[in-house]
Amino acid sequence: MISYTELDEQWGQVKMLMMAAFDPLLKASGMATEHIKALFDRVQETKLIQAQELLAKRANRRAEEARRATE
Repeated sequence: MISYTELDEQWGQVKMLMMAAFDPLLKASGMATEHIKALFDRVQETKLIQAQELLAKRANRRAEEARRATE
């Protein structure tokens, strides 16, 4: 059975993948270039935050696993 932390990490990876596909989809939709750029910039900011959160969760999980192994 999958743990909550593994599920949370996988969901973070799915969100990152969706954000990577966002720009090509918008370009194909015929939106104005300025609007696409504004949306893209917002997504890039969100990606950075999501990536930092994902890395922090991984580090915390590994530290917790290491702590448990030494007990």
